[in-house]
This record gives sequence, structure tokens and C-alpha cells, in this order.
Amino acid sequence: MRNFYNAFGLLAVDNELRQAVTKHCGFTARPDLELSAANSPFQVDFHWEQQPNPANLDAIRSIFRERGVFLYAYDLAEINRLLARPELCAAIDTVGDHVRTSLQLSHLCDSRILVAVGALMVDKTFLAAFLQGEEHLTDPEFGLTDVLDQGLANLFTSAVVNGACGTLGDGGWPGTTCAIRVRPWVGMIHFNV
Repeated sequence: MRNFYNAFGLLAVDNELRQAVTKHCGFTARPDLELSAANSPFQVDFHWEQQPNPANLDAIRSIFRERGVFLYAYDLAEINRLLARPELCAAIDTVGDHVRTSLQLSHLCDSRILVAVGALMVDKTFLAAFLQGEEHLTDPEFGLTDVLDQGLANLFTSAVVNGACGTLGDGGWPGTTCAIRVRPWVGMIHFNV
């Protein structure tokens, strides 16, 4: 998930990147998948008709590879799904505006900071624990200094940034957040852990 968080941090702070990626976001109608889900013996409440276009995902993958970020198909599909929704793009833009004005330019090139920003943007459980002082970005998986940890805490406490993260979290993952969690929980079995 580090690369997914890094990608989200980059999308927040780099408007040109986000615009380039957004140009390739979209879906292909696959009514055959909707019918197969309807005929399933399992009670499935998913709608699978709208699928990401493989050529679009490949274009998004290439854009990120140019930046040294290597993403799995799941990550690419999630980025495609989220950036195809204008209200979620606006939320990412809001966070990015505040991050760019709050951090020094050299920090915007540090992948550890981008990973932290991305994780705080997409994992509302982690964000809440971080803002309550239960999680720290000084932990080894992030490796930030106390000053940066506190600076990001101040930034993500602001009503505007916190609200944008809420829009992204609630709009992007309205159900379970298991697929984007920073911290697994006891009993969690998931392909992203």
C-alpha cells in the first residue's frame, strides 16, 4: 500500500500529474458482468457493469512509472475510480493546496512525506487516530521527524483539510475501509496486507 499512498500524495501536491492521470480515467460498460452477478447463487450487492478500461489503466501506470511509482492493478483501478468523480478530485485538490502552502518545497519531493499525506487522506481510521495522538508519523514505516509529524497534525486538523479527507474517505470508500487501511486489525485477512 506504500506505493498507493505515495501515488495519492503525489496526486495531491502535483496538479499537472493529477490532470494527466484524470484524462485517462473512465469506465467501459460491461453489461455481461452485471448479468453474471445477477445470476450468481450468492447474495451480491455489487454492480459490476462499469469496469476500468485496461488501456486507460496502462496509461495511468505509465504516467506513474515515469515518476518512479510502481502500482498494482488494484491501485490503478482505485485511482481510476476515484479520479473519475469530480467531487473527489476537488477534495484531493483542496488537500494538495494546503499541503503545498504548508510544507517547504523540498518536503514535497520526499516520498516519506508523500506516503504519509496519502495515508492520512485515504484512511479515515488512521487519520482519526493520528489526530488523537494514538498514531505517529515518526514510527519506522513513515520515518518523519517530530517537527513534520506535528506540522502534518496541524495541517490535517484544519476544518477545510479534514473535511476534504472526509469527503474523499466517505465518497471513495462508503463501506468497509479494509482495502485501504494503514493498520490491519486482529483477524484481518486481505490481499493488501
